[in-house]
Amino acid sequence: MRAPLWSRGLGDVNRRQPLGALANVPYGRLGESPPTRALMEAVAREIFNVLDAGGLQTHWASAESYLEVFYRDLLPPTAGHESSMLQDLRAGRPTEIDALSGAVTRLGRELGVATPINAALVALIHAAEQARQGTGTGGSARGFSDP
Repeated sequence: MRAPLWSRGLGDVNRRQPLGALANVPYGRLGESPPTRALMEAVAREIFNVLDAGGLQTHWASAESYLEVFYRDLLPPTAGHESSMLQDLRAGRPTEIDALSGAVTRLGRELGVATPINAALVALIHAAEQARQGTGTGGSARGFSDP
């Protein structure tokens, strides 16, 4: 993936999508809460570990430089926005989790890089999708399958 795509992915994976959907809050609340802030930072570090292992680059040299820009420039203008993933869950529609955190976990697996936070986000979003669709979360291949 080229830098612009990974750059978009960093924003979507890290700020807009799964955590906002799971916490059921606008983006700005994620940055205000120490637990969700720690999760966003862990997700960013996992992504950069995968990028490094794959010899891939983005606009930022490190997770720390990305996070500095994220909290200073990227999060504030979207603080009141809700993630489209949250809107999809509310409407009972499939989300794009497999294209976001799922892509990170797949590439991490190919490169031998652990991505436990991203993998957990994939599993939790799939479980939420199933719960919203009335299919439950237990025993389904999709809800708790390997992302």
